[in-house]
Amino acid sequence: WTDLVLDEPSSGLSPENRQRYIAMLRWAIRAGGLGRILMVTHYDEQVQAADGVVTITRDGAHCDWRDSA
Repeated sequence: WTDLVLDEPSSGLSPENRQRYIAMLRWAIRAGGLGRILMVTHYDEQVQAADGVVTITRDGAHCDWRDSA
């Protein structure tokens, strides 16, 4: 497995291409090519699609883990 750390990887993409990008990452995970992905994003649709979310603020960190989609 390969793990990825991505910092705002889809910031220059259109909303449609952001959806395609996330679909491609999910496909790569299901195909066994990717392990974990740590992605920094400000897009709500990417946060909603995530299996786990860590929110970091001045007051600390909050973790929310869900079952895989």
